[in-house]
Amino acid sequence: MDKLYDPNNGNNINDVADSGTIYIKLAARGTEINLGTIDINAFHWTTNSNQTRDYVNKNKVVTIYNSDLDDYENDKLFVIYKQGSIVYGDTYSCPHIITRPHYNLSPTSTTVSCNSSGTKNFTVINENSSPGTIQYHWNVGSGWMRNGVAVSNFTTTTNHITLVPYQYPPSDVHVTPILDGVAYDELTSTVSLSAFNPNLTVTGPASICSTGSYALQGSIPSNWSVVWSLQNTAIANLNQTGNNATVTVNTGQSGYITTNAFVTNSCGQTKVFPKQIFVGSPVVTTHQIYGGYDNMPVDSFSQLHVDWAQGNTSYLWTITTLSSSGSGTTPKFIATNSNTATTRYVTVNWGSRLGMYVVNCKATNSCSQTGISNKVVTVFDQSNNPCPPYNPFNKGENTNSKTQKDNAFTIKIFPNPINDGVINVRKILPSLLNPCNNSGNKTNILKEIKNTVVIYDFFGTIVYTKVFDTDTFKIENTKLKKGTYFLRITNAYGISKKTTLKVN
Repeated sequence: MDKLYDPNNGNNINDVADSGTIYIKLAARGTEINLGTIDINAFHWTTNSNQTRDYVNKNKVVTIYNSDLDDYENDKLFVIYKQGSIVYGDTYSCPHIITRPHYNLSPTSTTVSCNSSGTKNFTVINENSSPGTIQYHWNVGSGWMRNGVAVSNFTTTTNHITLVPYQYPPSDVHVTPILDGVAYDELTSTVSLSAFNPNLTVTGPASICSTGSYALQGSIPSNWSVVWSLQNTAIANLNQTGNNATVTVNTGQSGYITTNAFVTNSCGQTKVFPKQIFVGSPVVTTHQIYGGYDNMPVDSFSQLHVDWAQGNTSYLWTITTLSSSGSGTTPKFIATNSNTATTRYVTVNWGSRLGMYVVNCKATNSCSQTGISNKVVTVFDQSNNPCPPYNPFNKGENTNSKTQKDNAFTIKIFPNPINDGVINVRKILPSLLNPCNNSGNKTNILKEIKNTVVIYDFFGTIVYTKVFDTDTFKIENTKLKKGTYFLRITNAYGISKKTTLKVN
């Protein structure tokens, strides 16, 4: 320890008392630890040749434990000189950095592929570059070879080893660093199998009528196994031959099935390869043709469609004649200009020949056809309307006819009389059992739903008006006074009906 001088004393001679105590300290874990002391007197001081420095040389053995040191931080050994109550020096006096040995194993985890003989390297890292004699005790369990020999436990003086797997998966790799005879924490690198993703594809038809053959395309080693299974066995059954499979459709069955090929390698890893297949005729869940009316004037058009059918490749529409009279053109599909079409959505030109026609639609595929529905349509002219007098396509004629108005719709109000200001209104369309009322879709009776509602009193004063786009609706907050009113509904074609409304 160098003698400490007072900077305020110009000659720097004998600034520090010759007798005192040197304290050896450790700064670690956020505190200071006293490791030992050295008592000195005047005889311990030595002056250098040019008499510019005094210093003390003394030996002192101190003990520092691992638990005294931080794991990762650099700790500091230092001394202070104390004469009586006066302290000279601080943590910067005679500093010496000291660290606890700390080691890491790289990699901390790794993977090996099944049956791969690729090398794997493992390295112990001396994080604090701690000096001393180091050995490494390795415990690699089973499944590893080193230098062509199967190993389990061995010791090296180098921090690096290379291993080759021969069992799958091999064991985790463990190592214990030993510095100057002291063993430190065991380090571990976990070892697992790489993901099993063979480059295979299920080949075979996407749809079958009776039987279909399926195989796995790609390289399959002889020590792998393949097991086929089939979902939906009520629809079909499966037979396996080697790595291939045959699917047979059960009689009269249709629908989707899924085959699964389970491929397992020699390490016990399994990968599933599914394939969805449609078998048999198309499956129709809704037997209905949407759009159009049952009664159409000559030279008019209808847009028709059906729901999607499972397993179909196309649709088959046809128009056949039940009866006809006169001359003129018969109904045809616009897209084909014929009485057949093959798309899901079609447009029909009803032509100019009067009569009764049937529109039929089937879902088709290579196996068979499945009927969806049919629609009977009467084609008429204005002078021979089979369903007089109401004709929504001829708004300009007979719109004031009392019979036409009576047939258009009726109005139901409930409650009536009303007490709380809330009026529930329902517009009732003609019965669908009457073929002259365009049976099929009730909403097809009119091109659009548009109901203009007007409420007026005995003097014709309008007290409420609103347009609704539904046939059932609720009128609220009318604030009608007690008395009798009239409620009138006018539909999209200008047909009006009214009814009496009473307010208590």
